[in-house]
Amino acid sequence: KKMSKSAGAGHCIFLADEPEIIRKKIAKAVTDEGGGMGEHISGGRNLLQLFKVLSGDKVLKQQLDDQYRAGELKYSEFKPLLAEAIIKLLEPIQEKRKELMSKPKEVEKILRSGRDQARLIAGKTLAEVKEKMGLT
Repeated sequence: KKMSKSAGAGHCIFLADEPEIIRKKIAKAVTDEGGGMGEHISGGRNLLQLFKVLSGDKVLKQQLDDQYRAGELKYSEFKPLLAEAIIKLLEPIQEKRKELMSKPKEVEKILRSGRDQARLIAGKTLAEVKEKMGLT
């Protein structure tokens, strides 16, 4: 399915999902009915592609790719690796979010400043457009 047609909150990973929730969601990720992944299996291939993008370990990526192509990689072994790669990726984002959530006044100040800058730029652009269209 396309991401726009996701099956709901249990079928996607949110930036704020806790590690245990991520592990559970990956464990439930739809794959084929067999225990192993082979070249013909699109669900397994999608998971492996996601892992390749997220993991920085070139050696592990190659090992998993080789096992996958040989049909020797088991979901029970692979899914925890994928979950940990996602958790590692999201960790700094989640830390920054927690930090910002603890400073609501500072966040509000930043948002007001951004709004004011956007209004200034938009006002200039609108004036320029009106002038070029002969509306002033």
